Amino acid sequence: MEKQQEKNVEKTNYAIYAAIGLLVIAIAWAFFAMQPPAQAAQTDAAAEFFFASMGKMANQTSYAYEFVEEADGLESGYKVAVAGGDRFISASNILGEWEFYSSQEGFFACGEFNNASECARVRKNSSIEKRYVQDMEPEFISAQQVRADAQYVKELMQYGAVLFEENMLPKEADGENCTQIAYAINYRKLSLDQLAQLGIAANSPLLTQFGDYRVELCIEEKSGIPLRVGLSYKYNGEQMGYAREYGNFRLENVIVPAPKNIGSTVKLEEIFMLSDAEAEVYGQCEELGAAGRDACYKSIAIGRNDEYFCSKIAGAQDAARCYLTVGANLGQVRICEKAGEFMYDCFFEIGARHGDVQACERILNESARQQCKGFAANVTVQVPVNNTGALPVNNCVADSECAPTGCSGTVCAPANESVMTTCEYQPVYACFKKALCGCKAGTCAWYKGEEYYACVSDVERAQTEEYIKNLTTDGEG
Repeated sequence: MEKQQEKNVEKTNYAIYAAIGLLVIAIAWAFFAMQPPAQAAQTDAAAEFFFASMGKMANQTSYAYEFVEEADGLESGYKVAVAGGDRFISASNILGEWEFYSSQEGFFACGEFNNASECARVRKNSSIEKRYVQDMEPEFISAQQVRADAQYVKELMQYGAVLFEENMLPKEADGENCTQIAYAINYRKLSLDQLAQLGIAANSPLLTQFGDYRVELCIEEKSGIPLRVGLSYKYNGEQMGYAREYGNFRLENVIVPAPKNIGSTVKLEEIFMLSDAEAEVYGQCEELGAAGRDACYKSIAIGRNDEYFCSKIAGAQDAARCYLTVGANLGQVRICEKAGEFMYDCFFEIGARHGDVQACERILNESARQQCKGFAANVTVQVPVNNTGALPVNNCVADSECAPTGCSGTVCAPANESVMTTCEYQPVYACFKKALCGCKAGTCAWYKGEEYYACVSDVERAQTEEYIKNLTTDGEG
């Protein structure tokens, strides 16, 4: 597939997978769906083909395709499937994967991030639902939107702001036949009144910063769906472009998958919050450019003991040192194997620091191996921390093995154990009823979704208001 390239013009919010946040992409999509004009006699055939295609596209109720998108340096693969009233879309990248399912059974999502995964019903007005509406839902064909765009085009055509190229070329996109058309857009031909009628401000970036638009579409004739879209333009005088190609295109025998093993919405929301935060960090490092990107990733990897970010370091030696540090901190020889020239140093560190004689045995140099074993013999074995900084207790396998305990039910522990607490009640403890006590990475721990954090915020706000009220009352006295 072709990938959109060139330069990120203007960024908005980064999504999951996300991941389509560039202004240029938004503009491109508007053009792809909205503006197939014609200056009549010369290009009637191309314009007629375009409008006929829009009509077909608006009527499609069964289709499937895949594409690749990149935003903030993060490349994501998308899959879309629609059949009747059932819809599915997924986005996956090196950070994880998200899937969304919509049918008569309801709206569900599955999230996978950092070795944690969960499928659950999506809570109304939750962050997951909002992200879906913002970043994923627009990838489906909306009949209402397509028809509205067609009407907009008819208005635009009256003003001669678009000129179709004469040639309609037979092409292929991922092995599928399609017809390629292209047209140029010149918003500067529009008068102030015409701009106002089209809802375009006179100082819109479409006019002041962007120009020389050329849109290219390769449309599958039966469905009217563009299988390849492209936009070239100038931004402040600099030539730029965007492209997307759809693969594995199907109109018939489309199977919309269904979610399996429906679980906890609280778990799903926690996974979403963690993955969203990770994506934001990823984007921040990417924005630093080549000069600061590696140092940013290395800092995060070592600070979190998270080998994933070592893999993002471009410099081979810096990446190897990153794996050395993280592997030694965690005491995991598996990570040491990625440390390149520092692999044996990493084995030595694990043996000497964690008392792991087996790590020492992997050192080829006899003198270094014996020295490592000598250090290991004198070490009081420490349990390595995991990438959350917590000691891996490994006291559970399933959620059912864990239960809230303590006087106020604020401690998540094995169900067959009791925990002594101070029994001093705090209003915020009530919020734990919104959380889920379950098995997390082998340890009984709390899953805290959006309802828990909303509850905590409400309690803290009420306490602050009460504190201010008391201050005011004391002052009056």
